[in-house]
Amino acid sequence: MMITGEDTGRIEAILLKPPENRLSMERRSLADFSKRMYAMYVGIRDVLTDNHCRGLGIMEVRKRMNMNKLQEYFPYTEAEIDYCLSFVDQHIKIVR
Repeated sequence: MMITGEDTGRIEAILLKPPENRLSMERRSLADFSKRMYAMYVGIRDVLTDNHCRGLGIMEVRKRMNMNKLQEYFPYTEAEIDYCLSFVDQHIKIVR
């Protein structure tokens, strides 16, 4: 699941609109993108912890960041991982 500049640009444009002014297609795109980002976050979090029963918080994930270890499992760039962590921290309440 690669994150393209087109994806992020479209999502950032949607996020600028007040929720009540978003079209149904935009709400669906945002929901789908949020699911992708959460799935990516969970994968990253799981690689960085030995205890999968107790999920790490976003701050702990950031502290444990190890690009070499992550790149053994995922084809993500450092910029993609940083965008993912920032997105879930700002827009997905369950992660905070």
